Formats: sequence, C-alpha cells, structure tokens
Amino acid sequence: MWLSGVRTDITRDNWTSPVVKSQTGAATFGEWSEAWLATRPVKPGTAALYESLLRVHILPTFGDTTITAITPVRVRQWYAQLDPRHPTARANAYGLLRTILAGAVDDGIMAVNPARIKGAGGKKRARELRVLTIGEFKQIVAAIPERYKALVLLGGWCAMRFGELAALRRCDLDLKNGVVHIRRAVTTVGGRTIVGEPKSDAGRRSVTIPPHIVRR
Repeated sequence: MWLSGVRTDITRDNWTSPVVKSQTGAATFGEWSEAWLATRPVKPGTAALYESLLRVHILPTFGDTTITAITPVRVRQWYAQLDPRHPTARANAYGLLRTILAGAVDDGIMAVNPARIKGAGGKKRARELRVLTIGEFKQIVAAIPERYKALVLLGGWCAMRFGELAALRRCDLDLKNGVVHIRRAVTTVGGRTIVGEPKSDAGRRSVTIPPHIVRR
C-alpha cells in the first residue's frame, strides 16, 4: 500500500515533509494527505477506511492540486458531485477532507479551512432499523444450531457486536457473577482477520448477563 511506502521513506529519512514543500507552494493535497495519514495513531481498520475514501472519492479531484489552491468553491463543487445515494460514504469523505485540511490550518499552511459546508459531515440513516420483539428473538434462537446459541443470546441480551462476540475468550466470561468483559474485537482488513482492542475506550466495558442466560 502507498501508506506503507510513505512510512518506509520516513523511517529511512528519505522523505520530504509537505510542510517544507508548502513553504514554496509546491505541496499537493495528495502529498499532504499521505503524510497526515502516515502519522495518525489509528487502528488498521480505520486506516484502511481512510485510504479507501481518499483513493475513491478525494484524490481523483484534489490529489494533484496544490493544497493552498483548494478553495470553498472547489470543495462545494466536489461535494455536489458525490453520489447522494450513498449518504454514509459521502459524509465520511467530506469529514475526512475537512479533518485533513484542518491539520494544514493547524500547521500554518492554510489560513482557514475551505471545507465548511454546513451539515455535510452529518449522517442520515438510509432506513430505520426495526428492533426484534422478544417473541421473534426467541424464534431465531430456537432455530439455530445449539453450538451457536450462546453467541446469539449474548449478542441479543448484552448488546454486543459480532466482532466483540467473535473475540471472546473463556476468561472474558464470569458466570459466577454474571458478567461478560468486552476487551477485544475482531475486524477484517483487506481479507485479513485482525484481533485488537475496541475502536474506543467506551467499547471496553463489562456487561451484566441476564440471570436466565447464565442458567442456560
């Protein structure tokens, strides 16, 4: 991946900072975004998402543009051509562009952030989720093989994501006190399965298991 190449150049001291290039007006948005992403302390899944958003939605328009030449008008034109049928990708792409440009402002390369479209970073759910009734959930549990029942019961009653369920170990279950400790999560990045910590501190939590589930 191009990100790995940038990190290698940084390690070998064979890399020119976009900050230095920008002082002569030569740094492009593509160069700046590579450096920005290479220094972000993000998890592999988040890094892969950022790379995808840059490659598909942002760099085709701004990659070769000098970063100081990006204006509010150009940002609005770019945002207008993003497919409205994919509101989440649209909001994520805009949010990433705005964040990267904010870094350029913080470093004194730009005076103001040209990405300032009101509400553009907000995400609207494409459709409302329907919550299962207790009866429907019981029907699902009754229909699945016995070996998967514990996983489904914990997911339903303890509000756990699949990645959290898949990462559980025996030591994470305290059946004596009826608690499940969520400390890890499974993600898939580029076809590889990675086990790591949850995305946020809030993801690390201990959840009470209902007594009727513990008895099972």
